[in-house]
Amino acid sequence: MLIYLIVFLLVFFIPSSSTIGGFQLWYVITVGVVLYGVFKNNLMVDYLVKTVFHFIIISFILLFISLLFSGMNFGSSQDFNEILRVIGIFSIFYLMYVGYSENWNKRIVLFLKLFLLLQLVFCFLQENDIVGRIMGIIWNTERIWNLRRTGSFANPNILSIFCVASYSYIFFRIKNIPKIFFGLIVFGIILFASSKTGLIAFLIIICVNLFLIQAKFSFRNITLLIISLLLLGYIGITLLYMYQDQYPYIAQLLMMFDNDIDASQIKSIGDRQVIWTNAQNQFNGFSSLQQLVGIGPAKDTELNIIDNEFLTILVKMGIIGLLFYALAIFILLIFLVKNKKNLGAKSMIAIVVLFLLSSGSASTFIAWHLSLMFYLFLGICLKEIKLAQLIKN
Repeated sequence: MLIYLIVFLLVFFIPSSSTIGGFQLWYVITVGVVLYGVFKNNLMVDYLVKTVFHFIIISFILLFISLLFSGMNFGSSQDFNEILRVIGIFSIFYLMYVGYSENWNKRIVLFLKLFLLLQLVFCFLQENDIVGRIMGIIWNTERIWNLRRTGSFANPNILSIFCVASYSYIFFRIKNIPKIFFGLIVFGIILFASSKTGLIAFLIIICVNLFLIQAKFSFRNITLLIISLLLLGYIGITLLYMYQDQYPYIAQLLMMFDNDIDASQIKSIGDRQVIWTNAQNQFNGFSSLQQLVGIGPAKDTELNIIDNEFLTILVKMGIIGLLFYALAIFILLIFLVKNKKNLGAKSMIAIVVLFLLSSGSASTFIAWHLSLMFYLFLGICLKEIKLAQLIKN
């Protein structure tokens, strides 16, 4: 249990400050702890493990091929870090899948509750310069300024995605009053982070979760989903109007309603569109072979960060890689929907939808930090589905 606790702590509170080695060093340490935990467990292989393993192997092959054709203009020694990411995400999936049992449920829920409470406290305290400097010894706090907080992360968007994903897991395992309480906690964290991506994703995920409680695709439930989206959207916009002076960065969304302006005129969106256009133009200039297989991670180039998941996959792994990832996500969602009555399937559906929503303005499925969290939850949720199938049979 100590190994699993350390893994949870490293994934959800991984140090990122350059003072103590930076994010990459602690990622290596995290992967090392995960691998140690894997080797301490007895080998267990079933169809779910094989499926994820095959996905990882194909991803590795596609990534290796893209590295071969990256050329002198894009390739660097840092690109081989992606191999460590592929090893890490399968290892953490396998560790969670092998280790999870029903008596874990309450412990995981308790951990995620404490995680959300601590993130809110961290965000609140980061307004104090002294506290910010102290926290900066452990976590990179460069993106903290008077309008944004990052909690124990170096990025406010990553903070929001982690918190919404954690809430999606505990949502189906706690009673109604705690649902509301922790929903407000997450809402408060997103306001501190001033993450427009996080706010929109959070409101939509709440509606998805409410729909998944019944897990029936009836006209009534679909109607309730649409009404919930409209109602929460109205409440969210109203609150932004009321408190736009306190949260001016996230309240930039109101400019689209008040001034009937194009979204690109909002600086954070406009900056991303410049990055996307540049990435698309460079992709169009690639050779036919590079367009097909990609140019690899391209760590030492401006194409390292594109802030759009599917455009990132297209550039780095080519058309073949993009089609493969889209197919894999589709197959995963089909499997989860078929088991939609299971709590693990409900949680994982919400997390996959969250990642898809966030993919429009951030790198998600193949981001080093977020991929660890995604496969951690995937291992737990698929094991819950497996246990339910064994009981049923």
